[in-house]
Amino acid sequence: MAALLLPEFTVHLDAAEDDIKKLFKIVKPEWNEDKIIVKNMSGGFSCLTSRVYLEDTPDDAFTVRVQKLFVALKDNCEDLKLDTKFEVRVVQEISKIGYFPTVHAVFANGFCYKYISGKPLVHFDKKTKTKPEIDRNDIKTMVEKLAEIHMIKLENVDYTKTDFFDNYDTILEKVYPENSVITAKNIIEKEYQEIKSYIKEFNLPIVLCHGDPHAGNVVVDEDKDQLTFVDWELSHIGYQAYDLAYCVRMLHFEGYVMNIQMIPSAAKDQTPEISMGEMLKWYFAKWSKLNMKEFDEEAFEELQRQVKYFELVWCLVFIIMFGNLFANSKAQVLSAEFPVDPTGMVQSVYNFYCRIKEQTLQEFIPDLFVS
Repeated sequence: MAALLLPEFTVHLDAAEDDIKKLFKIVKPEWNEDKIIVKNMSGGFSCLTSRVYLEDTPDDAFTVRVQKLFVALKDNCEDLKLDTKFEVRVVQEISKIGYFPTVHAVFANGFCYKYISGKPLVHFDKKTKTKPEIDRNDIKTMVEKLAEIHMIKLENVDYTKTDFFDNYDTILEKVYPENSVITAKNIIEKEYQEIKSYIKEFNLPIVLCHGDPHAGNVVVDEDKDQLTFVDWELSHIGYQAYDLAYCVRMLHFEGYVMNIQMIPSAAKDQTPEISMGEMLKWYFAKWSKLNMKEFDEEAFEELQRQVKYFELVWCLVFIIMFGNLFANSKAQVLSAEFPVDPTGMVQSVYNFYCRIKEQTLQEFIPDLFVS
């Protein structure tokens, strides 16, 4: 069934519950409006996410996703080239091949899809400071699923080029603030231009990237033995190694989900701890299989080299985008819902970048790096 297209319909953040009920008069006209429940779901940093159902049939639920991050970015810098419809296109296409639930409606600033039962692979509770727990088998499934996503080819898309760096260039040039809240512009700009210049040293596959593939954006349905990536707002055509670096680095970065506790799997000979190298090996084994190739150690070493490089890229683009947003007064609604102290995390990312930069470049680009 094709999704309902409602380009004139907008869900306003200050009247979201009423607007969502109006939306469901169109999406589910047979529903009794007086019995519609709109429940705000946790983790609404980049968007407003609501679960919608009838009070008598809570299992027949839908998710309504309303964009917030793109609105804040555009308010902050009108010169950004943001394709606000790309997320919708991606989820509609991947839903056809089982990688996302059915999309039922698309409206001006969001979309509605069948609710996914389950829980995030990682959820850091800002109020209770609950220690997240992760099963290593779920982590393995997560990186293997990411390999499958990277194999998806959208129709009429050019995979020979990417504009990955363009918006970060624009933010630095136009709006990155000069204040004491985040790392100074001249420092970030110098580091960014240097690291970006090394990209020519790599032959980088260009793929469909999730853009924000951390464990908090993965929903695990244990009853159905199913794992689904959600929150595709930052999806783009870009570098495979960036998406992978983002995925594995965010899981291990202490400023993101502090004190993660690994749960031992059923196999007694497996330790709960998971190294980045192990995650990358799981990913590459799946990637090789999907490409009908044997596991090639030399190719795996090259992927590791690319991922280590993109750890540096990830640090800088994270600081440029989110440091800029959190330092900007228009984005306080985003900061209030971030799972950890936002400016503190941005500074932690910069400190981490400074710790790893020299070693990373000396190890992986020794001919170019001069300390």
